[in-house]
Amino acid sequence: MADLARDGAEILDSTTPAGARLQDMSQFFEHVSQNLVQAAEQWRQDFTLRRTTDR
Repeated sequence: MADLARDGAEILDSTTPAGARLQDMSQFFEHVSQNLVQAAEQWRQDFTLRRTTDR
């Protein structure tokens, strides 16, 4: 999604209202993507720890 929004911003020119919105969307989706990866890694660590201590 971030790449698509970034591509759209480039096509429309980020100085236009629509291009600026797409640029903002790109940054938002990049941020969410990074946080999702971090959350998945943290969950995996917690899950592994729980499994080893529960058995």
